[in-house]
Amino acid sequence: MFATLRHALARRDLWFATMYVLAARLGRAALARLEGGAYIIAIALTAVALGIHKATWRRTVKTVFMRQILFTAVDGLAVAMRIGGTVGVLLIAEAASWLVELGATTERMAPWLMAFTIRELGPLIANLIVIGRSGVAISTELANMKLHGELDVLESLGIDVMSYLVVPRVLCVALSVLFLAVVVVASVFVSSYTVGVLAGAVVEPPWEFFDAAFVAGGTEDLVCFLTKTIITGLFVGAICCREGLRVRLVATEVPRVASRSGVRALTAVFMVNAAISLIIQGQVLIVKSF
Repeated sequence: MFATLRHALARRDLWFATMYVLAARLGRAALARLEGGAYIIAIALTAVALGIHKATWRRTVKTVFMRQILFTAVDGLAVAMRIGGTVGVLLIAEAASWLVELGATTERMAPWLMAFTIRELGPLIANLIVIGRSGVAISTELANMKLHGELDVLESLGIDVMSYLVVPRVLCVALSVLFLAVVVVASVFVSSYTVGVLAGAVVEPPWEFFDAAFVAGGTEDLVCFLTKTIITGLFVGAICCREGLRVRLVATEVPRVASRSGVRALTAVFMVNAAISLIIQGQVLIVKSF
């Protein structure tokens, strides 16, 4: 690289030298991102592999897992219900106006809510709740443990940090995202039906409304929902644990780690959601086109 650059500068080819340096920096940045992504995938797969072994679940690991479930899933239940209820009100208001403009009937509202909420809205809101409430907290906790030397003490006692700290947190985040996504979807449907009835936009009885919604949902919706909640949850947990354990031994680094873990986890959620949508829905469109 440096020989080519010196040769370009000797010929006073500044444009070539500038483009060469820019391409080299972009290449190094891309390789670093790929390496980081591969490391995160390795953490998630290792957590799943260790989690399926009974020997991993010692009493101390179970205690860490249950405490994390309590903080992430149970304490986030009220938040998921409030956000899901509010979103349901917004959706039914917008759907009612669209139905009037398009001249459609209210029977078309339930399948539309089902598809949009299960495919996109439920998993996204659940991930946002988990990142905001628990993801940043996990990174901060692990960073403080490393900063105060607690990880060195655990390793000196022969305790595997991966099994004791990372595995229960990564699996807990994935299960919590799945649980909270179900709560969000249920809250959206209940609030949307209630407000729709009060506003006169929905005239069907509740059993017909919910029956039309769930009949419209097929295997593709269920697969999309499960993959978007579990896979993104594994990514969020792995990213937050990785960022927390990467902290340098400087106290001022902890707030930066917390902020960086939240941003990177949120970015991963959108990227993984987009990739899953393209894989699942794109394949269906290709099959239909032929």
